[in-house]
Amino acid sequence: MDTHTEQIFGTLELLVESVKSIRFPGHEDGGRIYPFIWETSQEGEFNALNLSLSKGWLKLTDKDVALKSWQDMKYLKEFGENCLSQDEWNKRFNQVTTLFEIINQNLQDLVFFKLKTYYDADDIIVAVGKTIDEKWIALSHTVYVESSIPKEQINRTKINISSSNLSLGNNTFISLSQIDEMISELGTITLANEGGGYYYNYYHSMVYSIAQTKEQAIENILQESGMLEISNFHAFYPESQDFFEYEGYEDDYRCSTPERFHKINQFFANNFPNTMMYRFSFWTTENIYIIGETQSDDRTGIYIKSNFVYNP
Repeated sequence: MDTHTEQIFGTLELLVESVKSIRFPGHEDGGRIYPFIWETSQEGEFNALNLSLSKGWLKLTDKDVALKSWQDMKYLKEFGENCLSQDEWNKRFNQVTTLFEIINQNLQDLVFFKLKTYYDADDIIVAVGKTIDEKWIALSHTVYVESSIPKEQINRTKINISSSNLSLGNNTFISLSQIDEMISELGTITLANEGGGYYYNYYHSMVYSIAQTKEQAIENILQESGMLEISNFHAFYPESQDFFEYEGYEDDYRCSTPERFHKINQFFANNFPNTMMYRFSFWTTENIYIIGETQSDDRTGIYIKSNFVYNP
């Protein structure tokens, strides 16, 4: 490990002992805070794809598995098979099959990833491939995010999905037009329900992204789907604000103030000109990375894993 990175990480390990955990609304499991380090020399470039592969969230699968997943629409059916009539299910089956054929015919180096998290969501597929014009296109569908992380707890500014001005060749333009047309035909399915005191609304649709590199296309599609939020991190608990956290073992809430996070806020402010927050949301599970870049191109910071618990 680089000496400078080692010194920063050592300081961070001590600071984490003073904060230990954080409670998000509705989360009664986890919330533990861990020190995090990514050594570029050992693990390669830090990006959403490499992190997802290293954590085992994304795993390569074959195209037959991917096609069946899109055709079966198991994820959508988690919200109720009666959300569509049988004729509508049959229509969507044919439409997603056509969409699959379009990308299979138009994209080179086409690969498929299935999302694998603790709740076994193998039905979420991410596809990515390259056009003849050397542009990368990724596809998936939207996901439902149970949790809301208040800015009173983690103050941040969300970064919009990268939309650099790509010069699209004719082949890429035609491929995108076909993909966009079929996704428009599939449309958006609006789902809403209330059970056990928890209300949700979910807007299901296929989504796509385009980028200059495979890694950026994957990062973009994870954001488009709702699985990833990338933000500029500012601070835990904005100054002079209190926030009520549920203890989990009591019947009431306690008021949490910024004091116990003051030193860790100072750590990020003093060591990194730009601290980033990567929030990976997998239905009820939150995986949050708040990190900065060291002089040796490593990444260090903290990792928070927390689970929403259905407890009406």
